[in-house]
Amino acid sequence: LKRFLTDNKTKFSVSEEGDTWTLTITKEFNEAVQKPAEDYCSTEVPHLNRGNFVIAFSSDRMGEGDSELGHLLLTNFIKAIKDLEELPGKMVFYNSGVRLGTIDSPVFDHIREIENMGVKIFFCATCAKYYSLEENIRIGTLSNMFEIAQIMASASSVITP
Repeated sequence: LKRFLTDNKTKFSVSEEGDTWTLTITKEFNEAVQKPAEDYCSTEVPHLNRGNFVIAFSSDRMGEGDSELGHLLLTNFIKAIKDLEELPGKMVFYNSGVRLGTIDSPVFDHIREIENMGVKIFFCATCAKYYSLEENIRIGTLSNMFEIAQIMASASSVITP
């Protein structure tokens, strides 16, 4: 739509509120560009393509050193995933990384958005039980370590922030 409107010199704006996107088009009297409809029918949206890589979260923070900085870095990393040209096929969470999937996690909504973009999300059930979080994880799938190992072994690459 954006390409079509731009080609036809039509003013528009896009806004997002929660799960609703609004496209506002300002009607003008321009001569329409004569292009085949197929030119505007590509379903490929770069940031919605998924690759054969996995992101594995073994902690609720990123790196060593200051804990507060580690939480901030991991939050920014998760937010950045949504803007990648190619999304991971799957994301796995184990050890204290399972804390990121709890309803009160500061990145819960971001992970849910990533899941809604088609990325499969898996949390280690043993880890969730160890931290007494089974009831608080409301996204993704509670899984076992065998499935997580299979996911990681079959990926073209595994990123561990």
